[in-house]
Amino acid sequence: MLPQFYQKIAALNVKHHSALCIEPVSQLAFAKSTNAVHLQVSEFGKALSTYPIVFAGEKEQMFAAALTGLAKEQNLFVDDDGQWTQGYVPAYVRRYPFVIANKEKDLATVCIDESYDGFNTDAQGESLFTSKGEHSAYLKQTITFLEDFEKASVKTKYFCQQLLEHDLLEPMSAQVQPANKQQQQVSVKGFYVVSRDKLAKLSADQLKALNDNGVLESIYRHLSSLEQFSGLLARYNSLKS
Repeated sequence: MLPQFYQKIAALNVKHHSALCIEPVSQLAFAKSTNAVHLQVSEFGKALSTYPIVFAGEKEQMFAAALTGLAKEQNLFVDDDGQWTQGYVPAYVRRYPFVIANKEKDLATVCIDESYDGFNTDAQGESLFTSKGEHSAYLKQTITFLEDFEKASVKTKYFCQQLLEHDLLEPMSAQVQPANKQQQQVSVKGFYVVSRDKLAKLSADQLKALNDNGVLESIYRHLSSLEQFSGLLARYNSLKS
């Protein structure tokens, strides 16, 4: 299965892409049809004032996400011109159209989404390789960003596994009745949140362990972010029928 937003992933190599340039990603229409975007635990502090932070997936595949909409295929933060209208833009969105794919154990491959129309061989934008076939300064910077993203992913996976090991998650399900009667009622489901009741039942030793490994602070950030549901509803109610 391809990662969210990507349509045609190919390994980047000098043999096939030596003349390739990339124009900046000026609009984010590719993210318009999703109501949840992957989020790293290191981003919680920047995201919590804009999005409810939720969890999705099962077991080892559990991940954190910024909830960007109420309807299933509707991002309330991307307008008709493909512009992100407010708040922090998750790193998962900003890394597009690049991605690291782990083809084999301990072997990472930089890939691109060849469907991105900003790629060209007309010298428009930034070069990916130099005339000597070496990584351009732009590509080096991009690879550093991707490597940092992967390191953050490891920490996020650990965080999610801690939530599962302590049985702290509960399904989130909500029926949203818009103030505007012309808008349809929306059922928000398929996500998880930390249960305050389960958190309160942890022992002092368990809480100390979660605090010592940095998990507890991120749990509180997640819980604080849930106040942003009212903002999502306001955005939904402002849509034109």
